[in-house]
Amino acid sequence: MKIFNQTNISKFFNLKNILADIVYFLAFFLPWQSCYIAREVFLGGAKWEYGTVCLYLTDIILILLFGVFLANKIQKLKQNPSSAKLKKFFSSWNASQKIIIALIFWTFLSILKAPDRQLAFYFAVNLTAAIALFFTVQQTRFNIKKLIIIFIVSAVLQSSLGLFQFFSQNVSKSTLLGISAKSPQNLGVSVIQASERRFLRAYGGLPHPNILGGYLSLTLLLAVYLYLMAEKKENPSLKDLLLRIFLLTSITIIFSGFIFSFSRNAWLAFGSGFLILLLNRFKSSRQGFLKIIFIFIALTLIMGLKYQEPFQERLWARNRLEKQSFQERADYTKESYYLIKKNFWTGVGAGNYTLAERLALGKDMPAWYFQPVHNVFLLSITEIGIIGGVLFWGMLILLFSLTKKFWIGAPLLILMLFDHWLWSSHFGLLLLFFILGVSEKLKD
Repeated sequence: MKIFNQTNISKFFNLKNILADIVYFLAFFLPWQSCYIAREVFLGGAKWEYGTVCLYLTDIILILLFGVFLANKIQKLKQNPSSAKLKKFFSSWNASQKIIIALIFWTFLSILKAPDRQLAFYFAVNLTAAIALFFTVQQTRFNIKKLIIIFIVSAVLQSSLGLFQFFSQNVSKSTLLGISAKSPQNLGVSVIQASERRFLRAYGGLPHPNILGGYLSLTLLLAVYLYLMAEKKENPSLKDLLLRIFLLTSITIIFSGFIFSFSRNAWLAFGSGFLILLLNRFKSSRQGFLKIIFIFIALTLIMGLKYQEPFQERLWARNRLEKQSFQERADYTKESYYLIKKNFWTGVGAGNYTLAERLALGKDMPAWYFQPVHNVFLLSITEIGIIGGVLFWGMLILLFSLTKKFWIGAPLLILMLFDHWLWSSHFGLLLLFFILGVSEKLKD
């Protein structure tokens, strides 16, 4: 028997199989911030997070993904080199594809207006890669259940890391994972001020607790969806039962880390998606929902009773830091209106919001003092102008309507309306378009 026969070799080097495997790798490594820092800038003695230029591990995976994807397309073209097919390809471009081309062109054009052109170019490349990721995922055949499971495993690790950070009240530095050290006593660190102490919020391996919370909220919804699908089988095999146990365990861990991120926006986003799922599927998945709701209620009661003070402060916003947070968000909104008014058509340049904010205010403050407006709609208009902003949101509306998964679309919309990281961070852009690409493949 020949192990390395021609059939096995052709299967091993099948571009379709390799393409699917790379998508699985990307799903796992997406939230991990391992990177090579190509440019690091300090403002007012503090690192300017939004001015950092990095080559991430996910960028290398993306390059491989796009390379194999193009090779697969070229291979198909060679097998059927019809000029009619090429004409059909270009003539069949729909409205969303035309809007996307215009958006990419306009984003690169904004480089000319940006005070930091290198940063603007970096953002334009990231946005282009994120959009390309959507179409690559959309046109790649893979096992959707396997992909979600891999995504869940990565989220379980992130949530476990976040839980360890919260319980130890310390974030240890890891150069390999791209994590900087954080302590509740340090300025610029996300904490909850209680009467007697400052509670460090869970970061996981991500730059901010709000990002961890948002990421876990979306993954949690996918885990709930997959569990409801698994629960539907009337005569489950041993493999099905093990999958259910794995999913319920994962839901428990992810929900715990999600809660200790203390991200109100993420709580609201998950709540909206879960409610839509509940209204649409409760009759067909009654038992599954009851088990999940029981887990959520039990964990919330346990954690709420154990850590009453930080939860109360976060919910009712009575202390100085919580009130300051709301005031800062209002200030960021006013500043964005000012910048939009001054740069209505062209914007301040892609990725240049915080630098433009610093230049406009004329304050020599530490870099963490300058933050993007917590609204992707306003942020995109501020950076790439009204034309670019309309193109971006027009594209999203078309993609949301394409996926038709409102239990995913509603949380994404909430995260974008009340925070900025789905636009302002490398991870956020990739996550947004990756989730949109995956959601179209989910069964109704």
